[in-house]
Amino acid sequence: MTVLIVDDETFIGEELSEVFKFFEIECLVTTSVDQAIKVLKSDTLIKLVITDLRMPEKSGEDLIKEAGADLGLKTNFVIMSGHLADQRTKDYFLNTYEHVTGFISKPIGIEDIKELIKKYFSKVSKDSHLKVVKSV
Repeated sequence: MTVLIVDDETFIGEELSEVFKFFEIECLVTTSVDQAIKVLKSDTLIKLVITDLRMPEKSGEDLIKEAGADLGLKTNFVIMSGHLADQRTKDYFLNTYEHVTGFISKPIGIEDIKELIKKYFSKVSKDSHLKVVKSV
């Protein structure tokens, strides 16, 4: 099973991918909604999509809409944002889109990723006491 990370800031996607790979979770990284849609059409093993909310051209919300309406996918989506998401915004996404199952704020730390792995993959396969020197 695979995680798809969608963020227009390449280094964020790459850093997140490396952490997931450390925990033996396969990762794919794209920098746009259009790239993500192509991946979602071709890879049926994606269990989780982590998408930035604000991106140029198309947003994370656009991705969620296209994946659900156009592709009929039932993949779990977690929204990440460097902009503070208030409870009203979170409630909007959770109540509007059935497959939005969570939020994480940037900068993303190792504990955030470990929680995602526990929730969506039911395990943390490496040292659970791992400390992170640099967060994404």
